[in-house]
Amino acid sequence: MSEQIVFFTAPGATTDDPIQDKLLRSHEREAAKKRAEFLNYGWGSDDYGIASKTTRGILESHIDPATMRVSHTWTLR
Repeated sequence: MSEQIVFFTAPGATTDDPIQDKLLRSHEREAAKKRAEFLNYGWGSDDYGIASKTTRGILESHIDPATMRVSHTWTLR
């Protein structure tokens, strides 16, 4: 992730940016699919990525702003 930090408030929060909104909603859906609860939402983030600590491990999500495609990576505990 880059040096620039973007702060997200909490799951379910919205922004004025459709790219960030899609990233956040996708991040939350991915956690829900694994039945993971957020322990530290937005633990690491930048303009096009977010990482959160969950009950199932660390979830990282990244969005390609050109295609709006979101990818997810899990680091399991």
